[in-house]
Amino acid sequence: MIAVPPQGRRLTSGAILLRKVGHPQLLIRKYSPAAALFNGLFFYTISMIYTSKPYAVTRFLTADTASAPLWLLVRLYLGYEWLIAGWEKVMNPVWVGPGAGAAVSGFVKGALAKTGGAHPDVSWWYAEFLRGVVLPNATIWSNIVAVGELLVGVGLLVGLFTGLAAFFGFFMNMNYLLAGTVSTNPVLLVLALAVMLAHRVAGYWGLDYYVRPFFSREARSSKR
Repeated sequence: MIAVPPQGRRLTSGAILLRKVGHPQLLIRKYSPAAALFNGLFFYTISMIYTSKPYAVTRFLTADTASAPLWLLVRLYLGYEWLIAGWEKVMNPVWVGPGAGAAVSGFVKGALAKTGGAHPDVSWWYAEFLRGVVLPNATIWSNIVAVGELLVGVGLLVGLFTGLAAFFGFFMNMNYLLAGTVSTNPVLLVLALAVMLAHRVAGYWGLDYYVRPFFSREARSSKR
């Protein structure tokens, strides 16, 4: 419950916001951890926009190292999701091993079955890509996907090449969506896009804190 201010006192903009949309914690409890994180970021950003200038909010989220703790939470969630998914695939022989390609073939055939109807889940052009490029090389793609998911997870967890790791995570989420698989892909895609936009500070609490200055110095020295 939100306390009502004494008579004669003005509501702060934050209190007005909470009255309009409700208390974030009450909404977050109804959802999964992914939705909880997503809603938390949403309410935090909306409250910042409601009480500040949009430019200041954008700068804080994408260029101010004070937002690094926020991006650390996002990174840890994304990294954990990708690491677990990649590890399970790497350890599964139908993804990496003697039976590699079987899982990808089944996935592609399932996607191709969603191309019928007036509004198919899988577009014809992406179906042609799956049929002509992925399916004949299922073993190769199987290894790429398994190792790629694992590397994206590690990169995001330790904050190394954060923007690049988020990009490849975003790219895989986009392909899974194009193949007609929803699951948590929309949430992961939006969070990955956010990390990409905030790549300058998203890895500040991570190995990028040490790696980015090194590459910056190397780039400056190569121009001399």
